[in-house]
Amino acid sequence: MDHLDGQGLLFKNQVRYFLPLDFSSFPLQEETHCKSVALDFATCDKFQLYLHSFAFQKQRVGYLYGAFGENGEVTVDFIHEPPQDGYAEHFEFLESREDAERVELLAAHLGYQKVACFFPT
Repeated sequence: MDHLDGQGLLFKNQVRYFLPLDFSSFPLQEETHCKSVALDFATCDKFQLYLHSFAFQKQRVGYLYGAFGENGEVTVDFIHEPPQDGYAEHFEFLESREDAERVELLAAHLGYQKVACFFPT
């Protein structure tokens, strides 16, 4: 049986995220949480080129893994794109909870943590 949790995530055997494209209902953030980001632009470019190949008519999400510095800086070391289906107005993660937990465990063993996610808007 499917159920919807408090974050809008639908769970069955797969994790599904439905992300609205209208963020106007989100509260205004007065200050940034992150002062600077260091990342590999070639990797980010590959993410964007994939979206470009579909004329940005598919949604896609990637998790950024790395570390938080002491002065608000973030270093991104790799991007994990879980199995997903992208549509014009939403995406669905197809990764099982167990697989998502394995990714988190592996990242932690390597000394990384999830620092952000990105997606086109």
